Amino acid sequence: MTEQTQVPAAPRVLGAHDGRIVPGIGSVSNRFMIDGRETGGRFALLQHLFEPSALAAPMHRHTTRTNTPMCCPAG
Repeated sequence: MTEQTQVPAAPRVLGAHDGRIVPGIGSVSNRFMIDGRETGGRFALLQHLFEPSALAAPMHRHTTRTNTPMCCPAG
């Protein structure tokens, strides 16, 4: 990455219906809240949307990127 992306100085507040929802595999969808295109590929924030007790993804590894999962209760 040689191109710098300007990052807004103010915090970004997302509403319940903001972001871009992309259908995934089976009953899982992804809500892209901050897309990597907005940060020059440095960061993306997404929410996996699935029913409680649903299997989200089979066991897997990422070799080219880092994931930092954060679990937040709904409601």
